[in-house]
Amino acid sequence: MTILTNPNSRTAITQLIGRILRQPYARKTDVSALDECYVFCFRPKAKGLIEGIRQGLANEGLGDLVGKVVQDFVDDEKVEVGYREQFKKFEGKLYLPRFVIQRKDRWRELSYEMDILSRINWGLIQLEEIKSLSFSKAESKDETSAIGLSQYITEVVEKKDSQIEKASLEVDLVYVTRQILDIVPNPWIAYQIAEEVFSALSTIPENTEAVIAANMVYIIEELRKHLSKECDRLAEGVFRELIESEQLCFFLVVDRDSDIPTRMSVRKSAPRLTTDNNEPIQRSLFDWVPEEDFNDMEKSIAIYLDGQEKLLFWYRNVSRKDYYVQGWKRGKIYPDFVVPEVDLENPDDCATVYVVESKGVHLKNEDTQYKQSIFEICNQLGQKRKWNELQQEFFGSRIEFKVIFEDEWQRKINEIFD
Repeated sequence: MTILTNPNSRTAITQLIGRILRQPYARKTDVSALDECYVFCFRPKAKGLIEGIRQGLANEGLGDLVGKVVQDFVDDEKVEVGYREQFKKFEGKLYLPRFVIQRKDRWRELSYEMDILSRINWGLIQLEEIKSLSFSKAESKDETSAIGLSQYITEVVEKKDSQIEKASLEVDLVYVTRQILDIVPNPWIAYQIAEEVFSALSTIPENTEAVIAANMVYIIEELRKHLSKECDRLAEGVFRELIESEQLCFFLVVDRDSDIPTRMSVRKSAPRLTTDNNEPIQRSLFDWVPEEDFNDMEKSIAIYLDGQEKLLFWYRNVSRKDYYVQGWKRGKIYPDFVVPEVDLENPDDCATVYVVESKGVHLKNEDTQYKQSIFEICNQLGQKRKWNELQQEFFGSRIEFKVIFEDEWQRKINEIFD
């Protein structure tokens, strides 16, 4: 049982448990996971909650259960942490460049839906591959089963009845349209695509209406995959054309909060990240970095960065919260680390800012290739701008984006700080 709000009443939790205990015809299954009651709820002070539940059960005449009420919770009490003392001068000033688009007399951040998706010419979509799709010619059947609680302890549930019937399916282009609207947002164009694909499939001699209907789910799945690829292909063309026409640029927008926050909430009980020798880290931007925020590879990279003499500081960028780069695909790219290099002429300031995305070797896939392409564009456009002219709005003199893999990250970091 779960309560999604924050209950102020201990009675409410006790009553919730009572609803489980008073289920009609309930009996033991001898499966421990099924014979236990789990209550998930939000409450900062769990100890008081547990005591209230125990007292409530005792008052209801269920004192024999009091000793069986135990807690299994994560201490979510939070504390706020800030920058290390030597980095406080950067508070509220850590902006990083983004893709922005020109609108009359102003610039605004690139929006995938407004600026990329809305410009796609769906008349250029290529559907030949999906029009010649091959699929199973086997007759489709539906199985209807009735399942109930078994009278035998070892089974828990048992099948009571089962019937197999010939499937009664039909081609529904409106239904197909609904299934692709998240990719092709215009319902008229989506319907035209669905009509064109299914009309082409029906011209293949062995594809009777019954065969096509029986493969509806498969056809829709393949159509969605194909449309996603075509959407990305056309979106890339829109993106690059906007850059060539200089409607899309890559620079700072400072009329918003800093890309890197000035405060961070962490669990009070969370272990701090330390070096391999259990020594405190020294060059993280924040003076307390929870170890639980890192996977094994990220942890190794962070610890290695912490030992670099030419590093000013490092920051673990938080996905879906901190700095991101919007490319021609819907999803934003959230790099893993922001790594400023110290300015040798002024050791308290930054020279080059490195934005780093780390990947496991097994993740050298299409998504990674896309990120590499976007980073390459960022670097090309970034080299055309003299970032030090921005003074307070950018804390470095240049910026560089990198994707590093598990089998090379140490060598790549050495090259950065050589």
